[in-house]
Amino acid sequence: MESLIATVVLSVAVVGISGTLVASSQQAQDVDDSTVLNSLASALMEEVASKPFAVPPSGDRAGWSGSNRDRFTYDNILDFNGYTDTSPFTSLAGRSVDPNPAYRYTRIVSVLKRTTPSDEAASSGGKTGKTTTTASASAITLDFAMTSVRVTSSSGNSVTLNRLVCNTDITR
Repeated sequence: MESLIATVVLSVAVVGISGTLVASSQQAQDVDDSTVLNSLASALMEEVASKPFAVPPSGDRAGWSGSNRDRFTYDNILDFNGYTDTSPFTSLAGRSVDPNPAYRYTRIVSVLKRTTPSDEAASSGGKTGKTTTTASASAITLDFAMTSVRVTSSSGNSVTLNRLVCNTDITR
């Protein structure tokens, strides 16, 4: 009888300890997933922000919305608006990168033009960095854009990075 009671007590202790270990393992996986999400979002945000703000005066190449799926040919930040890709990703060096084969990652970019930093998104029409005339016949200069990169994991976790960019001329 004493050995039966000892067995029951021991099995309850093992179940309690294993539950703690499973929870700890899940938290470690979530931390790893979160690290990958942030890394993927940061890398793409830096790539977007490295492009010129204004549309080139001539020779402008189509971006994502113009059915150009090759982000290496994008020549301004607006070209990234709507850009979407899924792991495995292609690095700027042209290598295939799969950060964690256990999960599938999707990245989506949004670039919304603004008239001022605190504005909501500007109405469609007009090009970034150019003065346009709207239906109200007032000139609007679109010198700001809110860029967002959202990365979602097949685990259900996601992260969104936002950056306000502006059109500026630097003279030396």
